[in-house]
Amino acid sequence: MCPLQENSGRMQKLKVIKPEPTTSDQNEVTFLKMINAILTRRLELRLQPYPQVGGDLVFSVSLRDLGFANPELKRLGEMLGIRFYADVIGELIVRRNIETFLNHVSEENMYEVDAQLAVHQHYGVGITKGRVYFIFHVSRIWCLGGEQIEAMLR
Repeated sequence: MCPLQENSGRMQKLKVIKPEPTTSDQNEVTFLKMINAILTRRLELRLQPYPQVGGDLVFSVSLRDLGFANPELKRLGEMLGIRFYADVIGELIVRRNIETFLNHVSEENMYEVDAQLAVHQHYGVGITKGRVYFIFHVSRIWCLGGEQIEAMLR
Protein backbone atom coordinates (compact mmCIF):
# COMPACT_ATOMS: atom_id res chain seq x y z
CA MET A 1 0.00 0.00 0.00
CA CYS A 2 1.53 3.30 -1.04
CA PRO A 3 1.14 6.53 0.92
CA LEU A 4 -1.12 9.06 -0.73
CA GLN A 5 -0.64 12.80 -1.02
CA GLU A 6 -3.30 15.38 -1.79
CA ASN A 7 -2.33 17.62 -4.69
CA SER A 8 -4.76 20.33 -5.75
CA GLY A 9 -7.87 18.36 -4.92
CA ARG A 10 -6.76 14.97 -6.23
CA MET A 11 -4.82 12.19 -4.55
CA GLN A 12 -1.67 10.78 -6.08
CA LYS A 13 0.63 7.98 -5.06
CA LEU A 14 3.98 8.84 -3.51
CA LYS A 15 7.04 6.87 -4.34
CA VAL A 16 8.41 5.08 -1.26
CA ILE A 17 12.17 5.46 -1.03
CA LYS A 18 14.20 3.05 1.07
CA PRO A 19 17.63 4.54 1.68
CA GLU A 20 20.71 2.37 1.79
CA PRO A 21 22.07 1.82 5.31
CA THR A 22 24.74 4.34 6.25
CA THR A 23 27.67 3.96 8.62
CA SER A 24 25.62 5.47 11.43
CA ASP A 25 22.86 2.95 10.72
CA GLN A 26 25.42 0.15 10.97
CA ASN A 27 26.63 1.57 14.29
CA GLU A 28 23.06 1.61 15.56
CA VAL A 29 22.46 -1.99 14.46
CA THR A 30 25.70 -3.11 16.12
CA PHE A 31 24.79 -1.16 19.29
CA LEU A 32 21.33 -2.74 19.47
CA LYS A 33 22.79 -6.21 18.88
CA MET A 34 25.18 -5.68 21.79
CA ILE A 35 22.43 -4.30 24.06
CA ASN A 36 20.31 -7.35 23.26
CA ALA A 37 23.18 -9.69 24.18
CA ILE A 38 23.80 -7.89 27.48
CA LEU A 39 20.12 -8.05 28.41
CA THR A 40 19.44 -11.64 27.32
CA ARG A 41 22.68 -13.53 27.98
CA ARG A 42 24.63 -14.39 31.06
CA LEU A 43 27.96 -12.69 30.45
CA GLU A 44 31.13 -14.10 31.95
CA LEU A 45 33.13 -11.11 33.14
CA ARG A 46 36.84 -11.17 33.82
CA LEU A 47 37.88 -8.56 36.36
CA GLN A 48 41.51 -7.60 36.67
CA PRO A 49 42.93 -7.23 40.18
CA TYR A 50 42.24 -3.99 41.99
CA PRO A 51 44.92 -1.44 41.00
CA GLN A 52 47.64 -0.40 43.43
CA VAL A 53 47.21 3.27 42.50
CA GLY A 54 44.48 5.39 40.96
CA GLY A 55 41.30 3.31 41.22
CA ASP A 56 40.85 2.47 37.53
CA LEU A 57 39.09 -0.89 37.21
CA VAL A 58 39.40 -3.09 34.13
CA PHE A 59 37.04 -5.86 33.10
CA SER A 60 36.50 -7.77 29.91
CA VAL A 61 33.77 -9.72 28.14
CA SER A 62 34.18 -12.35 25.46
CA LEU A 63 33.16 -11.33 21.94
CA ARG A 64 31.42 -14.70 21.68
CA ASP A 65 29.34 -13.93 24.82
CA LEU A 66 28.28 -10.67 23.18
CA GLY A 67 27.32 -12.49 19.98
CA PHE A 68 30.08 -11.13 17.75
CA ALA A 69 32.49 -12.98 15.48
CA ASN A 70 35.85 -11.91 14.04
CA PRO A 71 34.41 -10.61 10.73
CA GLU A 72 32.40 -8.07 12.73
CA LEU A 73 35.38 -6.65 14.64
CA LYS A 74 35.87 -3.62 12.41
CA ARG A 75 32.24 -2.56 12.70
CA LEU A 76 32.24 -3.26 16.46
CA GLY A 77 35.42 -1.20 16.90
CA GLU A 78 33.93 1.70 14.95
CA MET A 79 30.79 1.67 17.07
CA LEU A 80 32.66 1.46 20.39
CA GLY A 81 34.96 4.26 19.25
CA ILE A 82 32.00 6.62 19.66
CA ARG A 83 31.91 7.77 23.28
CA PHE A 84 28.13 7.57 23.63
CA TYR A 85 28.00 3.91 22.62
CA ALA A 86 31.00 2.95 24.78
CA ASP A 87 29.55 4.71 27.83
CA VAL A 88 26.09 3.16 27.49
CA ILE A 89 27.45 -0.35 26.91
CA GLY A 90 29.94 -0.09 29.78
CA GLU A 91 27.34 1.34 32.14
CA LEU A 92 24.80 -1.34 31.28
CA ILE A 93 27.29 -4.16 31.87
CA VAL A 94 28.38 -2.67 35.21
CA ARG A 95 24.80 -2.07 36.38
CA ARG A 96 23.71 -5.61 35.42
CA ASN A 97 26.66 -7.02 37.38
CA ILE A 98 26.91 -4.51 40.21
CA GLU A 99 27.12 -7.15 42.95
CA THR A 100 30.13 -8.72 41.25
CA PHE A 101 31.88 -5.34 41.17
CA LEU A 102 30.91 -4.45 44.74
CA ASN A 103 32.29 -7.79 45.95
CA HIS A 104 35.44 -7.20 43.93
CA VAL A 105 36.22 -3.87 45.60
CA SER A 106 34.66 -4.25 49.05
CA GLU A 107 37.76 -5.60 50.82
CA GLU A 108 40.25 -3.31 49.13
CA ASN A 109 42.02 -0.94 51.53
CA MET A 110 42.15 1.97 49.09
CA TYR A 111 38.62 1.62 47.65
CA GLU A 112 37.01 4.41 49.68
CA VAL A 113 39.97 6.74 49.26
CA ASP A 114 40.19 6.11 45.50
CA ALA A 115 36.43 6.60 45.12
CA GLN A 116 36.62 10.00 46.80
CA LEU A 117 39.78 11.27 45.10
CA ALA A 118 38.47 11.19 41.53
CA VAL A 119 35.24 11.04 39.58
CA HIS A 120 34.34 8.59 36.84
CA GLN A 121 33.65 10.37 33.55
CA HIS A 122 33.71 7.88 30.66
CA TYR A 123 34.41 4.25 29.88
CA GLY A 124 37.54 3.42 27.94
CA VAL A 125 37.21 0.49 25.53
CA GLY A 126 39.59 -1.78 23.67
CA ILE A 127 39.24 -5.01 21.71
CA THR A 128 41.97 -7.63 21.71
CA LYS A 129 42.37 -11.41 21.74
CA GLY A 130 38.64 -12.10 21.37
CA ARG A 131 37.60 -9.87 24.27
CA VAL A 132 36.20 -6.39 24.76
CA TYR A 133 38.00 -4.56 27.59
CA PHE A 134 36.44 -1.72 29.56
CA ILE A 135 38.24 0.60 31.97
CA PHE A 136 36.47 2.93 34.37
CA HIS A 137 37.04 4.65 37.69
CA VAL A 138 36.00 2.94 40.91
CA SER A 139 34.05 6.05 41.92
CA ARG A 140 31.32 4.77 39.57
CA ILE A 141 30.92 1.66 41.76
CA TRP A 142 30.72 3.92 44.80
CA CYS A 143 27.85 5.87 43.21
CA LEU A 144 25.98 2.79 42.01
CA GLY A 145 26.35 1.16 45.43
CA GLY A 146 24.86 4.29 46.96
CA GLU A 147 21.95 4.12 44.51
CA GLN A 148 21.31 0.51 45.53
CA ILE A 149 21.27 1.37 49.23
CA GLU A 150 18.97 4.32 48.62
CA ALA A 151 16.55 2.13 46.63
CA MET A 152 16.47 -0.46 49.44
CA LEU A 153 15.67 2.22 52.01
CA ARG A 154 12.60 3.45 50.10
